[in-house]
Amino acid sequence: MIEARDLYRIYTMGKVKVNALNGVSIRIRKGEFVGVVGPSGSGKSTLMHLLGLLDYPTSGEIIIDGIDTGTLTKDQRADFRLQRLGYVFQEYALVPELTVYENVILPFMVRDEPRNRSHEQVMKILEIIGLGERTGHLQNELSGGEQQRVAIARAIAGKPTILFADEPCANLDTENSRVILDLFADINQEMNQTIVMVSHEDWHQEYFERIIKLRDGKREDASDISRDEKPGLP
Repeated sequence: MIEARDLYRIYTMGKVKVNALNGVSIRIRKGEFVGVVGPSGSGKSTLMHLLGLLDYPTSGEIIIDGIDTGTLTKDQRADFRLQRLGYVFQEYALVPELTVYENVILPFMVRDEPRNRSHEQVMKILEIIGLGERTGHLQNELSGGEQQRVAIARAIAGKPTILFADEPCANLDTENSRVILDLFADINQEMNQTIVMVSHEDWHQEYFERIIKLRDGKREDASDISRDEKPGLP
């Protein structure tokens, strides 16, 4: 599913170089619900952005579904993200002028998929997340928890290979956070959806099947890939 080896990400800020990631290697298998945890500045979001092809590593390899993403052109990376990956962020990133239904069907329209099939899939997902009766509502008519559920629906409606969630509960209270995490757990179990989620809350860890711990850009837990292995091996 995902194999990454010796990922480094170095940012240059004036004359200073910041090592956000220092040789991180991971393997994530299909159907896993993996939590990425660690203190602020540990490299959690940097790792998420690299694995989600939203940024480029300074060095290292990322293999997704057997494809070496380092060989993809800029346009191919964009198409790969659109067709295979789903994202949920702290900010809901909804289009305020569009209804719940329109926000969720938007990616299908970008992919130019058949309208009838897209409509059926969108309605099914909205029912699953409990918003089947609110399809015509605008963003300003929804609570924070409901807005995040719309963002999740938009991310999973196209059945992505991997769902990346970067601090999806950061703007929610505990009650709504648990609703979102329960939803992630249901999606993971019932749809066999692979989920990689960044979190800073200790209590979130009860939901994760496995935890990757980062500190100062390095893994604190044992690596999933030995130094003798090469990406792409089962």
